[in-house]
Amino acid sequence: MRPRTPNSILTPVPPPAPDPAPDETAIAPSVRQAMRSGDPVCGACGHSLRGLYDSTRCPECGGAIIDVLVRGGRFGPRWTSEAMVGERPLVQIAFGPGPGEERGTARAVIALGDDARGLVAFGDRARGVVAIGRRARGVFVVGGTSFGCLTSFGFVSVAPVSFGFFSFGLLAAGMISVGALSIGAAASGLVAFGATVLVSFNGHVLGGTITLDELTRWVSWFYGPLQGGVARFIFQPLAVTIGIALAAGAVLSAAGRLFARRRRSSAS
Repeated sequence: MRPRTPNSILTPVPPPAPDPAPDETAIAPSVRQAMRSGDPVCGACGHSLRGLYDSTRCPECGGAIIDVLVRGGRFGPRWTSEAMVGERPLVQIAFGPGPGEERGTARAVIALGDDARGLVAFGDRARGVVAIGRRARGVFVVGGTSFGCLTSFGFVSVAPVSFGFFSFGLLAAGMISVGALSIGAAASGLVAFGATVLVSFNGHVLGGTITLDELTRWVSWFYGPLQGGVARFIFQPLAVTIGIALAAGAVLSAAGRLFARRRRSSAS
């Protein structure tokens, strides 16, 4: 027996890489619909091949199994508009798992998806000038956990103008609010109003250079007049933070559509 040497040791062969996920947009609609069931299907005709063990050909079209077999999954909705704004589509929708991804990823001027980024973004995780979602980041934001550069509404809300259960900002309103001027059930700030005022310096607003009445009048667009009652402290900040986000979203969406229309007209 020949002695084993380092050169004669067999090295394991790595397993072949898995086939890439099928491109759902590059196949016939009938096959795409069949793939959503999760069954193995014929890529030529869409016939289900579940339970086919004793044949090497598709019983419907006769294609060789080795050539036509494809397997899909329960994909979420996918749609991309043909209209473009620069290098991005005007609208893209992507929810749920899809070909090659576990979560829908949308990148467009108006993006709707599990992970959405655009000028206007809607989704579980939204990033945009206007962002609406469970976890939202942007300029005008509405979400469960929201961080805005200007306005924000959410369960946890952080922005210069903020409304939420836990609210932090220059102008803050909510159940628990912290801000330069804050109103809430428990409020803390330079000027604070609420059932429980944790910290307040009402008597020393800007070193006494302006009065409290002047300050509250300047921010009445957000809080309303102080004599309006507690309900106004809730509904007016709510209307302001959500209304500004929706108005900005409408303006950006209309601008994107107009830009895409003009580009399509110039191209034709």
